[in-house]
Amino acid sequence: MKAIALLAMLLLFLGVPFSSSAQSAASSLSMRVYSDGSSAIIQSISVNASSASITVPLLSAIITNVIATDQNGYPLSFQISGSNITVYSVGSTHITIQYDTDSLTSKQGSVWTISFTTSYNLTITLPTQSSLTSVSGTPTSISVQSGSPIVVVSPGNWSISYGVLIQAGVSSTGSNTSATSATITTNKTGLSQTVSSNTELINISNSQVLDLTTVAVVLAAGGFVGMLLLRRRKISIREAQNTELRPDDIQVLNYISEKGGKVFEQEIRSRFTLPKTSAWRQIKRLERLGYLKVYKVGSQNQIELLKKGE
Repeated sequence: MKAIALLAMLLLFLGVPFSSSAQSAASSLSMRVYSDGSSAIIQSISVNASSASITVPLLSAIITNVIATDQNGYPLSFQISGSNITVYSVGSTHITIQYDTDSLTSKQGSVWTISFTTSYNLTITLPTQSSLTSVSGTPTSISVQSGSPIVVVSPGNWSISYGVLIQAGVSSTGSNTSATSATITTNKTGLSQTVSSNTELINISNSQVLDLTTVAVVLAAGGFVGMLLLRRRKISIREAQNTELRPDDIQVLNYISEKGGKVFEQEIRSRFTLPKTSAWRQIKRLERLGYLKVYKVGSQNQIELLKKGE
């Protein structure tokens, strides 16, 4: 009887469709849009631990830097087919999918538009200091946090337009100076910015006569001031060369150290709210300086800390 019971249990076990692909609702779906038009999407999903895989629709079929992890942060295998991703989640109870895309945004004049179709409730964080101009439907909510408009939408087709603030150069002014000025007006902001090139004025009236002694004193004083400025400039250049790390570089290096010495590029961008291009330039510069090493893990960039910033 025991043998028959064991055989029945074995047959029952073999009859379970363990390789089935499960569909599950997303517990959260968020998208951060950067000023260069790129977007970073993070989707967290609760899954059945007995399911071998789960198939989830993506916001775009053109994506990069894809990574899927389980509830412990360990990478999971996945396969992308068109605008769907299948994550092999066997044994997992929670998975997180992260990816980037440049295909959702377009620009006309000074206005950006992001268009997408979502199967879940979606939270969109627009660039810092951007202004929301239009939404194709009625969103669930609109708010502003740390200077970034946040729009929450329900499942469906959406189109959101916004403008991004672009700052021009800083005007240079000084006492007893005259300047050749040019006014630059940006199309994005409609704000005028004056950039000045200053030249010190030395007014000498025609009736004023300078003797040779006065000329000699003026020339000597000018030479002395020139030597001081040249010496100061050399010191400034030497100090700049010795200071190779910026404060934001040290923050990034400390963050990687706190995370155990290895992080993914996406984690750095999310932590410091950096556009993809800005983060990559900073990472490559620190790699050239010998502080970081970049490795490819699947389609994701993994960053390893080689030495800490002082």
